[in-house]
Order: sequence, then C-alpha cells, then structure tokens
Amino acid sequence: MVSSPTEMMLSFLEKVYPLYLNESRLGIDALNRVFQYLLEDDITLESVHDQKKVKAAKKEIIDINFDVKSMRKAFQLFILQAFKDDPIISPEMTPDAIGYFIHYLILKLFKKMPDIIFDPLMGTGNLMATIAESHEELMVVGVDINDRILELSRNYLDALDIHHQLFHQDTFSFQDRVFPLIITDFPVHRKDNKGPYLPYYVILHHLKNLEADGYMIVLIENDFFSVAPVENFKELLQKEAHLFGLLKLDDSLFKNHPKSILILKKKHAPEEQIERFLVADIPSFTDQEAMSDTLLRLNTWFEKG
Repeated sequence: MVSSPTEMMLSFLEKVYPLYLNESRLGIDALNRVFQYLLEDDITLESVHDQKKVKAAKKEIIDINFDVKSMRKAFQLFILQAFKDDPIISPEMTPDAIGYFIHYLILKLFKKMPDIIFDPLMGTGNLMATIAESHEELMVVGVDINDRILELSRNYLDALDIHHQLFHQDTFSFQDRVFPLIITDFPVHRKDNKGPYLPYYVILHHLKNLEADGYMIVLIENDFFSVAPVENFKELLQKEAHLFGLLKLDDSLFKNHPKSILILKKKHAPEEQIERFLVADIPSFTDQEAMSDTLLRLNTWFEKG
C-alpha cells in the first residue's frame, strides 16, 4: 500500500524529532532543529549514530513532491507534540477549521485575497498558514515577542514556501506600515490578571496600521466586551472603525474558552456610519446540514451588501 505524502512526512518526523528532543530537552527547540535540518541540511546532532539515522530518514522522502496541505497537516501534529514537550511555552494554536472559515470570510469581504496580510500576535503561524495555503503570491507579515515561537513560525512558513516577513519585537512597537487586512487570534486571558486587557490595546494600536476601508478580523473570547472596563474602549474604537460583524463559534471547537470572530472595518472619518451589522451563531463545522444553511444565510447577507 502506497503511503500518502502526509503519512510520509509524519514518518520522517516520528523518526527524527525524538533524536533532537533527546538532546534539546525542550520541544520547541527540538522541532526548530528538525526544521533546520529539513530546510538547510544542517544536522546539529552530536551523536554520529543519530546523524546516520536522520540522514537515512531524509533519504526516504527526498524525492517526494509534497504539497502544502499535506506538509501542513504533518507539521501541525508535531507542533502540538512540541508544545507538550516544552514546559516553558503555553500551547495555543488556531484550529484549521477556524482558519478555513476566516478564509471564506476574507473572500466575501474582499472578493479576492489581498496581496498582503498582517498578524500582530503571530504565534506558531498556523492561522496564517491555513489562510495562505492556496495563495502562492500572498505575503504574510507577522510580529511576536517570543523569539523561540517566532523561529518556529518562520521555519514552518519556510517549509511551506509561504512568503513572509516576520519581526521579533513587541507588537506595540510595530508601526508606520498599513495593511488592507489584519488578522489575529488573541491568547486566552487569565481571569486573575489585574493588568490591562491586552486585546483592547492591540486593536486600538493596530487600527493605525489598517488602511481606510480595510478589515480587522480577530478571534476573541466570548466575554470580550465584559472582561474589563469597556466604555472607553468602545468610544475610542468607534472613532476609528465600524463594528462590522460578530460571529459566535460553536463551543465544541474549544476545550475551555469558547471564542467568537469580531470583524472591524476602518473608517474614513469618525462621523462615518454603516447601516448593517453581521451577526450569527456558527454551528459545529462537522454538522454539514446546519453549516450549509448558515453559509446560505451568510452568502445572502453579503450579496445584499
């Protein structure tokens, strides 16, 4: 029986990743070294015996023409495994199903994919990779303050041949560039955190980096509008952007912290108004009948716009 490209890449990773983990001890570092070997043929293993093992594993896949989707599926599983093997990093990765649904929304908002998109909290890059999967010319720009995660994201996008510009810096220091589309998945907010509510500040800061008539699509926890004093945020937000849509995602997508998709549209002027607001409860993506009905309603809403 012939193995699929995904199975072949998984087989390679299953053979090679444990060897690097044995030396690195931390999952993210181990996986970054695997990517380094896959991309640049730089083994970086001390054991000569292990070096022979990884060379033999790579020889088995060297002639396979991997497509982006097959590679991404395999890499995803090992990114999740790397999180489990890395006590320093909190595991968060946007599920594929959400990425594909956001891709659908983008094509409804723009008619065609913009040339460039920006993620101000890049993380692993899986959300951007999902969106870019079928758009070879798309440029992904991202920022993250965690150097190890940013290296993983860079390696991940390199392996998938996705064009990217990634910056290791605090998201609030990134400015003076404008984009037609900004997308991010906000990390879960610790309820015992007494500090400023990060999503409010990220949104307000990066609206400056959004073109007029551009869109910001963000994944927010369902208590987004009640977790912190919100009136000042709303007042500042509505000077810069329209509240364009709020789509509640099905709870089954999340273990503990259900989320919604908030869509903002950048204004030309503070007094500018829009008449319609997109609101919907999105069913489980595995419920084909309910999802088909929902997409029909969403398509009708967009067509009327």
